[in-house]
Formats: sequence, C-alpha cells, structure tokens
Amino acid sequence: MVDRSPLIIDGSKKSEFDKDVDDLLIDWGNLNDVDMTSTPPINTNAAIFDGTNWTPVRGEVITQAPDPIPALANTYYTLQVNGAGTGLTYFQEFEDFANRTDGLINQTTAFETFLQKDIQIPALGNYAITTSYIWSLDNQASDFRGRLLANSNTIFEHRQEPKDSAGGGITLPNTGGGNSNTGTDQRHLASNTFILENVPSGILDLDFEFTGSSDNQSATVYQASIMIRRLKR
Repeated sequence: MVDRSPLIIDGSKKSEFDKDVDDLLIDWGNLNDVDMTSTPPINTNAAIFDGTNWTPVRGEVITQAPDPIPALANTYYTLQVNGAGTGLTYFQEFEDFANRTDGLINQTTAFETFLQKDIQIPALGNYAITTSYIWSLDNQASDFRGRLLANSNTIFEHRQEPKDSAGGGITLPNTGGGNSNTGTDQRHLASNTFILENVPSGILDLDFEFTGSSDNQSATVYQASIMIRRLKR
C-alpha cells in the first residue's frame, strides 16, 4: 500500500537527500585520480578526464572571444568546444545577402552588372555563396550567359541556349539606354552554390553579370539574389 502522508521536514535533522548531497561534496584533493599539481585548481574550475586522471580546467579558457566582441551586421556568436577539448571557444557565425527584383535587358555581347554588393567578411574562414536568378533569351540559336565574380575573379559562369523563345514579352530598361521588349514569355530559373575556402577578413566584392552570345538579342534577367554564410568547418 502506498504511503500518501505528507513529508515533514525536521529542521534540526538532515534528510537523506541532504546526506547524499554531502557525500558528493568531496574535496578535490581526496580524489586519487585528480591531478592537483600540473594545473592547480582555483575557484569555478571544472575538470576534464584525460584517460587516466581528472585535470582541472581554468575558468578563463572561456574568455577567448574578443573583448569587446565587434558589432557586425548580420553576425551571430556561439560557443563551442575547441579542438583540444580543453575548454570553450567562440565561433562567429555570419550571413548576408543582396537582392534585386527589377528586370534588365542586355542586347550586346558585353557583360553588364545586374547585382553587386560589397560584403564585409568578419573573419578568415570558409564561406558558401548561393546565387539565384530568373532569365530569358529571345533566340534559340544563341546563348544566355551569366557569371558571378568575387573580387573580379570568376566564381562560375552559366551558359545556356533556350529551348523555346516564343510568346509576347514585356518592356524593361535596356543597358544601352531606354526600354526594350524581352521578346519572349519564357522564364528560366538558375541557382548555384559554391564554397570559397580561406576567405580573409575584409571586403569581398560580389558581382553578378549577364549578356548574350549575339548582338541585338534580348538577354534578360528579371530578378536575382546572392546569399553568403560562413561555414563552421
């Protein structure tokens, strides 16, 4: 039969719970597998097991983040165990983006910039860059060309011949001035993700450019976005 009577605490006597807690509060020096000499413990220390002994870990190992932490837009900080397993360090997460939704026509074979942004890279690391855009070309015998540049270096180039160029187009600004018609109702979506390794801190200039392989054809970009984020490994 279960005893459902209330628990009465006698303030003059220790409960069994208190005794159990006291048993856990053992002085470090009384533990024969704790290394007390290599790293003498101080207040607030923790301990890690090295396979043989427990070694105190000084609390200050968690203060490896810069002080003060720099206030960067779209930047986040998280704590993680460092590679040696001896404490905590910080990882500076980072993400940023650029977006443009008004269309543009290029009727030359020269690349023209559709979307550009200078990214402030916070720290040396590896970064993933995703570029997405909607394009069309009003000639099945020519190629649409799009490319992403990072500090004037080509990261990727997309070259594709459309399979259909029919339908009525829409009027958009032309890189040569004035407005033109896109010459087709087709819309093609492209998306690419690339990894840039060991990117140093500082400005990273990202440019998405486009053109056609023939003059007097309407290579068109309707919208584009660039997203960048730092990778943890």
